[in-house]
Amino acid sequence: MKMRPVRELNEEYIPVRDVFLDILKIRQDAGKNTTFKQNQDFLSVSFFDSEDNNKSFWVTLGKKRNKLEFKYFYYLTVDCLIDSVDKPTPSKNRRVAEYFSMSEDIYRFERIILAVYDYRDMESNGKLFDCCQNYMECSDARACIHPDEEFRKRCTYRQKLKRGIIFFGQNRNID
Repeated sequence: MKMRPVRELNEEYIPVRDVFLDILKIRQDAGKNTTFKQNQDFLSVSFFDSEDNNKSFWVTLGKKRNKLEFKYFYYLTVDCLIDSVDKPTPSKNRRVAEYFSMSEDIYRFERIILAVYDYRDMESNGKLFDCCQNYMECSDARACIHPDEEFRKRCTYRQKLKRGIIFFGQNRNID
């Protein structure tokens, strides 16, 4: 599939970029770790990816409504999204869409934006891991049993357990 050329931000996308940067200002060096690129149809936002291979968000400004999209994967793995009440249905391109009217409305998604930023920060620094020596006990308990909360935050198996995906032990439900 041929990629459309990347170009400078159109004037209409500058307020969107500015809202993202305002939200991210509480994270040290977030401006340096965030890339905004626009093609013909949307603005992509990437965190910690100089090659822009791992986009975190897509923003489309439409005639009738505007759309903020993020990967369904983040819904499955990022804590604040896992605990959300509404379970989104992913689109055919495995994204979750949220709609807004004006650029300022993006502030409603501050929690999501910061959570994805933090996840990408840990991922890019090699701080995430699949499971630890407690994986059998965690599987049997259907939750992470590690006493250290900071350690637990970095475990991706804990996130799967929250979703009911269990690979080991007496509660195993994945072959």
